[in-house]
Amino acid sequence: MVNGKKIRLMREAEGLTTQSFADKIVISQAYVIAIEKGYKRPAIDVLARIAEYFDLSVDDFLIKGGA
Repeated sequence: MVNGKKIRLMREAEGLTTQSFADKIVISQAYVIAIEKGYKRPAIDVLARIAEYFDLSVDDFLIKGGA
């Protein structure tokens, strides 16, 4: 599962709106919001673009463990 809250916090730390972030990673604003709220899981290519934007690995956005 993807940690949408982490994506939101990192986006906000960069001073980006959902629309400006969506423009940078080439997805819709609605998709960014859905990912951050946990309504949708991003496709692997989208997750890769998010990770690349923040200069992190895809693994950094995955929630580890849990039942």
